[in-house]
Amino acid sequence: MVGKGQDIQVNEKLQTFLEINGQVEDIVRKDLVFPYGKSSGRIGELVSWNFFYCWNHCTRSMLMMKFSTQPLSKILNITPERYDELIDDVRKEMPEYETFARTTRVYGRKKN
Repeated sequence: MVGKGQDIQVNEKLQTFLEINGQVEDIVRKDLVFPYGKSSGRIGELVSWNFFYCWNHCTRSMLMMKFSTQPLSKILNITPERYDELIDDVRKEMPEYETFARTTRVYGRKKN
C-alpha cells in the first residue's frame, strides 16, 4: 500500500533490498509483536498506555505545528465529545479483540 508517496510496507521489503544491494552482510530480521491491554499483562498495559499517550501528543502537535488546521473531531465531522467516546471505545475494545502492533527490525553489517 502506497499513500502520499510513502510505502508503509517498506519494512517488509527492507531485508530483500539489503540482500540485493550486496553491500551488507550478516543480515538479521526480527519480527516483534506488541500486545495491547491488560489481558496481555504488564507489558500490554504499558504498550497500551504508550499508544494513547503518543496518540494524544501527536494530535495536539499536529495542530500546534500547523500540519493540520483543525482538530480531528472537526475533520471527521463529529463533536469533540463523540471523538473522546470513540477513543474510549478503542481503549475498551483492545483487550476484547486482542489488539496488537507488529513491527519489523532489519539490520546488518556493512561489508569491508
